[in-house]
Amino acid sequence: MMTVIILSAILLVAGFVIINLLLKIESIDDELAEINLFMVDILTDLKAAQQQMSNIDSTGAFNSDDETGTVFRELNNIVNTLAEKYEIDEEVTDSE
Repeated sequence: MMTVIILSAILLVAGFVIINLLLKIESIDDELAEINLFMVDILTDLKAAQQQMSNIDSTGAFNSDDETGTVFRELNNIVNTLAEKYEIDEEVTDSE
């Protein structure tokens, strides 16, 4: 009789532990889904920024020898570095 009571108590405690762990896993899964959506938004914005940088200097109006051209070139390098890091296909080209 005592064995049944001890095993029942262990089973009850194990049930509470399992339910608690399941709730924690579901919470972490929800947070991961939110982070995933946030990262997709960031990558979409980065791709749009890269495309806009390409469109801005499509005519080659920014020369690298003036201050505006230098700033544009640095911004262009930053966008390309981020695109490489996050494996975005299009690359903004420098028009010198």
